[in-house]
Amino acid sequence: MKSITVRTPSSDEVLHIRNVVRAGLNEHWFRAYYNGIFLSVPIQVVTLVCVLFILTFVEKLRFQDILIFIICAHLALAGLAKQYWRIIINKATMELEDKQKFHEMYLKQSESNFWVAELKHEGRPTILVGTVGVRLPKIEHVFKNKESICCTSLELTRMSIAKSCRGTGVANILLSKVLQHARKHEKHVVLHTTGAQPAAMRFYSKNGFQRIVERKEIALSGAISLPTYYFIKLFKE
Repeated sequence: MKSITVRTPSSDEVLHIRNVVRAGLNEHWFRAYYNGIFLSVPIQVVTLVCVLFILTFVEKLRFQDILIFIICAHLALAGLAKQYWRIIINKATMELEDKQKFHEMYLKQSESNFWVAELKHEGRPTILVGTVGVRLPKIEHVFKNKESICCTSLELTRMSIAKSCRGTGVANILLSKVLQHARKHEKHVVLHTTGAQPAAMRFYSKNGFQRIVERKEIALSGAISLPTYYFIKLFKE
């Protein structure tokens, strides 16, 4: 028999939490690459440059040779994109590398909190299958003309569900914890997600979040441009 339990973890569990969060985020690298998020030069332009290079400097090549060269170039770019994505994810989840940072960000202040979902099988070890956190907003730069949003909101972050448990209601259980916590403190809930996560955007929209800001987030000295979407769910008494 299976059952899901949700609880607030201790700081000692931070590395297990990190593994679940990063596993979920790393799944999106190919969608990001495919949509042309990676590299300041669009992939179509890179392909065209490769073709022109071949035609200019190499003679008597068959069409099959050109096609193989283009495929190899795309595979090389995809490999680079995957490594870039991992760098972004590692940098973006630094608070999950250190017990003290995790405690200060999520467990020290009354308005912040963190929850994990565990799957229990009868006669088997308990498995961590979901995470979510809520904290004071770290995205003030996004709301330059909406200062009141940050002053009256909490930020939902680190929502991640193990692939084997998606579609089973775990995400809804964790989201309800966040909304109950925000309601207790009479706060709105803000969050952000990227264009590489359409399922997440659909999930939040379905649960009453409204998209309020869309912007490009620049990373790795301008090498990567990520379309990022910011959502809010207003507190109602």
